[in-house]
Amino acid sequence: RVLKDFGIEEDDFVEMFTTETTKKKKEKGAKTSTKKKKDEVVRVLDSKTSQAVAIMLKNLPGIEQTYYAIIKMDKDELNEDKLTKIIGNLPKAEEMQMIRKEEKKNPRVRWDKPERYFKMISKIPVLPLRLRTWKFSLIVDSMIDEATKHLTVFQHACKEICESKSLRAVMNVVLTIGNYMNGGQKRGQADGFQLDLLKKLKDTKGSDGSTTLIQFIAETCKESDPTLKSMFEKEMASILISNSLPEWKELETSVNTIDSQFRANV
Repeated sequence: RVLKDFGIEEDDFVEMFTTETTKKKKEKGAKTSTKKKKDEVVRVLDSKTSQAVAIMLKNLPGIEQTYYAIIKMDKDELNEDKLTKIIGNLPKAEEMQMIRKEEKKNPRVRWDKPERYFKMISKIPVLPLRLRTWKFSLIVDSMIDEATKHLTVFQHACKEICESKSLRAVMNVVLTIGNYMNGGQKRGQADGFQLDLLKKLKDTKGSDGSTTLIQFIAETCKESDPTLKSMFEKEMASILISNSLPEWKELETSVNTIDSQFRANV
C-alpha cells in the first residue's frame, strides 16, 4: 500500500515531518552547544606561563598532593629538584588578580590545571619564604660538608707548606740559581724572593730554546738528592689533592653563599 490509499498526500506529509525533524535537530544541537560551553575549561594565564606550569605539574605528585606536601614540608613527596621547579614557577600578583577577576564574573568557572594549581597554592601563607627555607634546610648540610672538606684540605696544605723540608730544599735551589743569574747586582745577594717569581720560571728558556728554567731546577734537585721527589710527595699530600679542588675564591664564594642564604632564611 501507499500513502494515497489512506487519503494522505505525500507532499504534505514530507513537508510536515521534514520541518519537525529539522527543528528537533536544531534544538538538539543547541543543547549540545550549551553543554559544551558549560564543560569548557577557562584559561587566563599567558601561553608561555601556562605551558611551563603544565610541564612542571607532570613531574609533581598532583595538585592537591603538592599543596598538602608544601603544608607538611613532606620531603618524601617533594625533593630539592621539585622544590626548585616550584620556586621557579610561583604565581605572580597580576596573575592571581586575573584569576580573581574571572571568578567574580563567573563563580562556577572551571579552571584549566595551571590556573587551578596557582589558585590552590596561593592559599599557603608566606609561600615563597616557606619554599626557600624548606629547600635550604634540605641542602645546607651537604653544602657545609662540602665546604668543610675543602677547607680542611687547604688547612692541611698550608701546614705542610710551612713544615716541609723538601719544599725548603727546592726553594734553596731556586734562590741559589737566582742569585747566580743576578751576580754582580744587588739582586744577586738576595736572602729570599717573592713567590710571584715562581710563575716566571717556566717562561725563562735556555740557549737551546726548549729547556725552561723550572725544568733545569727540577733536574738539579733530582741529581742533588734522588729521594727529594718521594719525600716531597709524602710531605705534600694535601697539596697534590688540592689541585683537584676549587680555587680559593670559588670556595670563599661558596662559604659566603651559605652565610647569606642562612641569614635570608632565619
